[in-house]
Amino acid sequence: MMSTLSKDWITEGLLDFEYKKYIVLAYMQSIESSFSQQMLYPSFAELAAHYNRLANLKTGREELFDKFPKSQNPFESTEDQSCLSEIRESDEMLCIQDIIDYALPQFKSKIEEGKDIYELVEKSLTFEPVGVLPLYKDEGYILVYDEYDSDVLIYKYSSSFMESSTEKYRALKTNFIGRERKTLSKSFENIKLALAKQFTELPNPAAWLVKSNYKFPLIETFLPVTKRVLMQELFRAT
Repeated sequence: MMSTLSKDWITEGLLDFEYKKYIVLAYMQSIESSFSQQMLYPSFAELAAHYNRLANLKTGREELFDKFPKSQNPFESTEDQSCLSEIRESDEMLCIQDIIDYALPQFKSKIEEGKDIYELVEKSLTFEPVGVLPLYKDEGYILVYDEYDSDVLIYKYSSSFMESSTEKYRALKTNFIGRERKTLSKSFENIKLALAKQFTELPNPAAWLVKSNYKFPLIETFLPVTKRVLMQELFRAT
């Protein structure tokens, strides 16, 4: 069972509908296995990327055909019209079109499943500041509290704006700092104060507490959703 899918899977190897259908089904089974364990990433992001590439291929092919001049007389045949006909009717293009038409709804269906899991995780999160937040929030700490084990996982985060040729977006990096045991004498505020003393470059750090009523896979689900929620908080604060 495959766990990843090449971005060029549709044109790589044997160009055969049944073979590509098998590739898609095998990949869907691997995604289903991950989702059944509530493991979102990297599968969820990969699904969206594959879906967008397929949709762009479908749109690009249709736009290519639209650019060809249309014959006003059905009995007339121009060089361009003949070329268009050859492209439309070539076995390779027909096969690729069949693969795209088959795969798109498969990917879309699994994306919807992923969204349902994401929303479940997001709704289960309790996300709140620890103490008073400073004006500067682009760096700080995330305290992930596991109520089942009374463990606090500490991550340092840094946020920055990134620009591409078409858009500006916020990126968030996290580094694992360590683990603490929450006790009556060691509150979340105490942990924040200890971090400020240990890492003096942030004397008054922003700190966020995140916890959930349910236990989700930490690396594959809980942290990625937490990071997205934090990015939303930081975006609202700008």
